[in-house]
Amino acid sequence: MAENSGTCGKGIFGENEKTNGPINKKGAFIYYVFHKIIVICTRNGPGGERVNYSAFTNNLFPLNLSNMKQILLISFFLVMTFMGISQNWVPLFAGSSIRVDADNFQNNKEYMRLQNGSKININDWNTYLRDFILKFPVATADSILDGLTGCSYENDKVEKMIRFGPNIDASAGYDNKSYISFSGFIKDLKIIPFVKFNYTGGDWVYANRIKLVCDNETFEYDSLKFLTIGTQDFVSEFVLIPFNENMQELIPKIINSNETIIRFYGDPLYFDLDVTEKMKMEMKKVLKIIRALQ
Repeated sequence: MAENSGTCGKGIFGENEKTNGPINKKGAFIYYVFHKIIVICTRNGPGGERVNYSAFTNNLFPLNLSNMKQILLISFFLVMTFMGISQNWVPLFAGSSIRVDADNFQNNKEYMRLQNGSKININDWNTYLRDFILKFPVATADSILDGLTGCSYENDKVEKMIRFGPNIDASAGYDNKSYISFSGFIKDLKIIPFVKFNYTGGDWVYANRIKLVCDNETFEYDSLKFLTIGTQDFVSEFVLIPFNENMQELIPKIINSNETIIRFYGDPLYFDLDVTEKMKMEMKKVLKIIRALQ
């Protein structure tokens, strides 16, 4: 396996690599922008004379309201810039494009918050994820991590594999809902992916086939063996289809579609699922893992 190359930054755990690092002069920059606001605000006094800074500091008036548009624009720029540079983003590991909030890392020893909006459990990273990821070149490792952090994953110590599936975090919106997603496992640096079609509702559909309308195209899959889960609050019926040639043709079409509807057919019941943009985005991320490991 190729070694990491193209390193561009020091990792969160302190790998000794050359780095441009986060912006450390944000205070000076903010002062500069604030200085420009003061100049505009105080450009003209009541009689056209320039107002001195001390007078402005002690008393916010008089302001030249004709410059208000410039003041608002620079103030907006200041706020947006401050939001962008106020956090200390550093590479997860040397050369990685995946950034970690270093300030949060100093105060939170449970998980690392990533710039892509997801997070990594620090115990998972230390016990198995880091050793697995660092076996790959940097670009491949980034693709795998970007995909894994967009779904749910766990270390299966018995089978010595990493299992992955739909994001089970409550904020992901999959809890007690119907969805389409990838599911599978990674073992011996190889990925075995499935496409999961899941119906969840208040009553059984007894699904045995599915039909998809993807923009102007129709796809049908018959004689499917659905697995079932039943609780007091909801029931689920799902099928796992290997990521074969048919699925390799279907999934990109779903991801790039304007509208995809999946119908879970029973006899005579059925349920329609509208594929959301979030489902498309998360499948697209897992495709990165599949392509990186195949």
